[in-house]
Amino acid sequence: MLRQLLAGVVGGGVEWVARTTSTNDLLVEAVESGRLGPGSVIVADFQTAGRGRMERTWLAPPGSSVLMSVAVAPPWPLESHPLVSLGMAMAAADAVAGLCGLNVELKWPNDLLLSGRKLGGILAQSVSAPDGTPAVVVGVGLNVSWPRDIPADIADSAVALNHITDVTIDRVELCAGIVTRLWPMVGPEAPPAEAVVMAFARRCATLGQRVRVHLVGSPEAVCGRAVSIRSDGALAVETDRAGTVDVTTGDVEHLRPA
Repeated sequence: MLRQLLAGVVGGGVEWVARTTSTNDLLVEAVESGRLGPGSVIVADFQTAGRGRMERTWLAPPGSSVLMSVAVAPPWPLESHPLVSLGMAMAAADAVAGLCGLNVELKWPNDLLLSGRKLGGILAQSVSAPDGTPAVVVGVGLNVSWPRDIPADIADSAVALNHITDVTIDRVELCAGIVTRLWPMVGPEAPPAEAVVMAFARRCATLGQRVRVHLVGSPEAVCGRAVSIRSDGALAVETDRAGTVDVTTGDVEHLRPA
């Protein structure tokens, strides 16, 4: 069914598997081997080793989430390829809104929030085809239909669509909605990378917030107000002591509403 919905949209292979380690791993291997190329999509019902940013694990009950990866080759300079994750965030938020009218917030760099709790996350990885052509595999995990009783350690920080809306979400339709919205932003006819950054910045819930950013590989954190997103996707934070700092990689904590 998903293959039919995406016919003529992305032009690559579309695969749906019952179980895999992670859809990103599966698609990275397929692109590197030449079995699949840009425009290909892999979806799974269950991941045994799903990963998020900062090497976090992502585990959801079988059939309860959208677990999908898409291979893309945006017509941008190589250094702009990581910005694909911003496009995926907007596409996923718009697809959810289109199906059930919920307003999904975009948290820098690639978390999706509902009422301040995490609905999903995104992970982008650089990859090369056998001929050396660069591409990006971008994965998205969205909590769709979780049990009402979720573990106490994540009850205050995670949420699924069925916890918020009575609308029944069809995962096939949601996957198709995400891909059809993503492709115009990162496919062969994509706008300049700067336009994607600007569109994300207009919608980013992190901007204007007082934040604490835990930096990768450092025991220190950057505290201040998130003021803008740079053209390379970095978050500019007006700090309490060190002026404005550009953060390229880190874990952001919203300290209070804007």
